[in-house]
Amino acid sequence: MGYVLVSAAVVVTVGRIGDMYGRTRMYNLGFAWFTLGAVLLSVVWSKGSAGAMELVILRMFQAIGGALLMANSAAIITDAFPADELGLALGMNMIAGIFGSFLGILAGGLLSEVGWRWVFLANVPIGCSGRSGPT
Repeated sequence: MGYVLVSAAVVVTVGRIGDMYGRTRMYNLGFAWFTLGAVLLSVVWSKGSAGAMELVILRMFQAIGGALLMANSAAIITDAFPADELGLALGMNMIAGIFGSFLGILAGGLLSEVGWRWVFLANVPIGCSGRSGPT
């Protein structure tokens, strides 16, 4: 719940920051931020209620990276495609996001059987390979 709240609260702001400082740069920062959050989540050090609080806070931290990705991906697509192809491009972006959410639930459930930390570590290779190009 914390992830969704923080993401919703900052998505417009980080979109504006992308307008000011470069959408690709902020998109790449989003990958780095989200990946750092995943690494930190996988090494939560406390147990019990303290560990649960650390997970919630770190997920809220990770949400800022997710908001950077979400806000700037649509803006980059809008810049890259002509008006007659824009609807298709944005639609495919949304389908990819929905499919990724669905696949994440399935993969997360399977990975949690191995160990809950793997749910977060699965994001790291994707985040490390996610750089979209020059800033």
